[in-house]
Amino acid sequence: LSKSVQRTEEGQLVLGTPIYIAPEIYIMEGRNEAYLQPLDCWSAGILMYYMLSGEFPYVEPNLADKIQTAQLGFEGDRWSYVAYETKDLIRKLLDKNPEQRLTAQ
Repeated sequence: LSKSVQRTEEGQLVLGTPIYIAPEIYIMEGRNEAYLQPLDCWSAGILMYYMLSGEFPYVEPNLADKIQTAQLGFEGDRWSYVAYETKDLIRKLLDKNPEQRLTAQ
């Protein structure tokens, strides 16, 4: 996977592939916080969504805005064969609130 280097509005350095970056990274407001497990779980949710549908749930333009504001959807024929439990797992991995997000613990 390619990496990208970006800065938040507050000038904080963000490393990673933008499509996999959790919403809280975009709104860290200059705080110096460690990357925690919920970030990895967000990325796992993005990867699962892509593997099952062939599409990313949030895409450019304005990727950061979409990640923070758009609703997660499972519309279309691609999702008709996917079990409710699988979609629920993805929903929990892609919860925008890191405190509510499913983790590996």
